Amino acid sequence: MQRRNQKSTWCLTLLAAALTMAWAAEIVRANDKSLVGKNVYPRSPSILVKRGTETIATGAGLSFPVVVRQQAEDFVTIWVNKSKQEGQVLRQDILTASEAIPVFTPQFVKNPKDLYTAFMLSLAWEDTGNLDQAIGIVSQALESQPHAVFYNRRGNLWQRKRAYWQAIQDYNASLRLDPTSTSCLFNRGLAYSHQGTNDLAIADFNAVLKASPLNASAFVARGACWKSKGVEDRALSDFTMAIILNPDEPLAYQERAHLWYKKGQNIKALADYTEALRLQHKSNNSTTYLNRGLVWVKLGLYGLALSDFDHAIRSDSRNATAYNNRGWIRATCPDKSYRNGKLALADARLACELADWNSPHHLSTLGEASAEVGDFASAIHWQNRASQLQQKLQPGDAEFETGSKARLDCYKAGKPFREARPTEMIGKLTP
Repeated sequence: MQRRNQKSTWCLTLLAAALTMAWAAEIVRANDKSLVGKNVYPRSPSILVKRGTETIATGAGLSFPVVVRQQAEDFVTIWVNKSKQEGQVLRQDILTASEAIPVFTPQFVKNPKDLYTAFMLSLAWEDTGNLDQAIGIVSQALESQPHAVFYNRRGNLWQRKRAYWQAIQDYNASLRLDPTSTSCLFNRGLAYSHQGTNDLAIADFNAVLKASPLNASAFVARGACWKSKGVEDRALSDFTMAIILNPDEPLAYQERAHLWYKKGQNIKALADYTEALRLQHKSNNSTTYLNRGLVWVKLGLYGLALSDFDHAIRSDSRNATAYNNRGWIRATCPDKSYRNGKLALADARLACELADWNSPHHLSTLGEASAEVGDFASAIHWQNRASQLQQKLQPGDAEFETGSKARLDCYKAGKPFREARPTEMIGKLTP
């Protein structure tokens, strides 16, 4: 009796939540231009996706998320992942997340064994940022009918919540029901890698690649594990293979660029970061701009470095490292035309605030900026604070200790600190 009451309460909760989403759905219908670039969900598995007169997919055959490319009158154009084509569907046959929730909720309450409805409803809740609601839908579906796809789906939701142990348990349950699922093996590998158990992750990615040798995503993921383990040559090989298989995957270029930079191959790093930026969505490119800016510094092109740090900040106004690096150049650049003590001080202070005053490197930059405006007492104070914090967080860092001493010597002598000019200049590579 108690279990029945719990299910009734859950169903009522779902219905109430669906009603609260109806108002948002009306707003979307009134402004269909907002569909472009948004995720949408087929109203039923039987809807037809057309390209001209040819049917290229049905609702059940689409990969999710389905993104709207454009809209014209009663039709919208969507990207059909499996067939690598764009196709048209009637506007009335697709739903935004806010429209889908009130449509699918009553259907799910009526029949929790309807896998399509449960899957779409969980996706819509996830799309609106309600991960707990999405997990609840999948859990109720699993109570009605254990299914490999739904264990895998719930595992993905746990991963989004960074609950990796729970995710792995669900992936294990999914693989017991369907041991051949490469998607589940891949997802479990990602969970293992997030936990830092790279050997288990590599084993899963090896299994994926044995079954699907052309899986570019598995090469990227395995390469990241090799990179984490310090096996750089194998990581480079995997990232390069991923790029060969899928030249449009920005993460492979970004990961390979990190390794080129670490190896001192700055031109190769520059090329890979630039390609990653070309392929990335503008909202996700702050880190890539930040990293490419460091390559420009290595090449002695400080104006381009500052430009990239500016781009990083425009993409993510809370990127503390971007503010720090911009302040660092403005305070210590060997080329005086790029130095500006007041702007350096503002950047360094903001970087420290965004990092909760818990970054030795940011505190060191604040010392450099203080010295650049002639406040050597503050410069000494902040550099000592940086050294104390570094010793607490990472004792025995000889490079940081050497740099700290060099800075303090300058400040005590009443001189600002200057970075050395890079040994590799881009001009040397030009015939």
